[in-house]
Amino acid sequence: MKLQLKERAAHELFQGKGDAIICDIASSDMMHSKNRCFITIRLRQGASLGLHRHEKESEIYFIMQGRGLYTDNGEEYEIKAGQIKVSYCGICGSDIHILQGSEDHRMHLPSVIGHEMFWDSLVCRE
Repeated sequence: MKLQLKERAAHELFQGKGDAIICDIASSDMMHSKNRCFITIRLRQGASLGLHRHEKESEIYFIMQGRGLYTDNGEEYEIKAGQIKVSYCGICGSDIHILQGSEDHRMHLPSVIGHEMFWDSLVCRE
């Protein structure tokens, strides 16, 4: 099946700063309802995803381009291209986080949001 990918702009997503360009890759139906969505997110320089919560689902970000700050349940981390961040809340928990892009770099990050995530192998290069 060939996907018809369309981008859409989300202004001040979760009350963040600037625009996030979102491309839907796979819907819940396409993933047999195991996950909510598989998307890519591009943040312009200085843009951010505001504070938001995931209840009973997790989220995986793979940073393909750029760098920024990631705040997860009150702890702040620097993130950069080649890294993966997993926001895991468990079956009955919740996770609250923010993603802030740097002022001098754009960020590009695929993201999977759902409740049954797994992968067989992972290679990250600096």
